[in-house]
Amino acid sequence: MATIGRKFAASLKGSVMKDWEDILSKNEWWEYIDHNKTDRRYYYGRRYVEFIGLDDPRKLRGPRRQIGYLNEVNECDFEDFFQFEMRTKCRLVIDFNPDDEDHWVKTEIEDKRRIVKGDVDVDVSTYKDNPFLTKAEIESIEYYREVDPIAWSVYGLGNYGKIEGRVFDTIYEVDDISDDWKFCGHGMDFGYTNDPTTLVQMFERNGGKEILFDELIYET
Repeated sequence: MATIGRKFAASLKGSVMKDWEDILSKNEWWEYIDHNKTDRRYYYGRRYVEFIGLDDPRKLRGPRRQIGYLNEVNECDFEDFFQFEMRTKCRLVIDFNPDDEDHWVKTEIEDKRRIVKGDVDVDVSTYKDNPFLTKAEIESIEYYREVDPIAWSVYGLGNYGKIEGRVFDTIYEVDDISDDWKFCGHGMDFGYTNDPTTLVQMFERNGGKEILFDELIYET
């Protein structure tokens, strides 16, 4: 049994399910397959491949599988991955475009689990590794090489990028506030309904070239 998943069930039909059915048709394998459209399952004898959306808790926390595959996993949060991974017996494959260097895939899987547990392989592929792209698709990707260095780094070279619109590019944590930091004031944002209310102390040094925020409140 194998399970192929995406965050939202609505996006399955026009993405991985379409690719799957195109492969079945191209190789003339449909005659060997029994297809259950309601369950999104494709049977070959006693074995089957199913497609699920992780936005359905019943599917996400359903039966265990031998092999799992998560498409565009950067759409998912870590809890989605955890629930899916703990029900996968043998092998789990994930794919994504590395458009956020702070995403949990990098911080929790590549930087932590790969080192601590040692059961993670990372394969960096680019459009040049995909023999099925059309000429127009290739030209569209290579266009970014001239006009958008960040997009080209992500989609052309397979590197991690940064979120567009981020206010601060370089952020790091400190253990304490040393005496050379100058207190400036407080900043607050009142949460509305499910949003958290926040309160920070603000400090600066080096003539305002460095700014420190001390989080006091972050809760609903």
